[in-house]
Amino acid sequence: MFNWINWVKSWLFKKSKKTESTINDDFDILPIQESQRYHFGSILEKKITPDNASIQENEFIAVIYKNKPVWALFKCPCGCGYVITLPLQKPHNPKWRLYKSESKRPTLYPSVWQNKGCHSHFWIEDGKVIWCKDTCTELF
Repeated sequence: MFNWINWVKSWLFKKSKKTESTINDDFDILPIQESQRYHFGSILEKKITPDNASIQENEFIAVIYKNKPVWALFKCPCGCGYVITLPLQKPHNPKWRLYKSESKRPTLYPSVWQNKGCHSHFWIEDGKVIWCKDTCTELF
């Protein structure tokens, strides 16, 4: 006979043993390279959206308007030079959520998957770029 109490205990224990990572376990991720440990060291807050040519490597920009996040901009971490612009506003679909870690580095949710060009697929967590194994593959 199935013991529900033991099943609930084991399920709760597994949930409590999760790592600090906010990354969904459903994604295959590649190990973090030591040289890539902190790709984005901080979040630069701007009131006006900068032009793409002014965005530097390893720079993470959050455009804030009336104390609300509007856009996240950064160069693709693969090195292709493409500037990724992600909406942070509620009316947009899809939209991303930006969090500032205790160390003031960006965490972005959900993952970013370029559907053109380099086809990079990655997460940003506490300034680290965490590559998915399906990076550089087309979506469809």
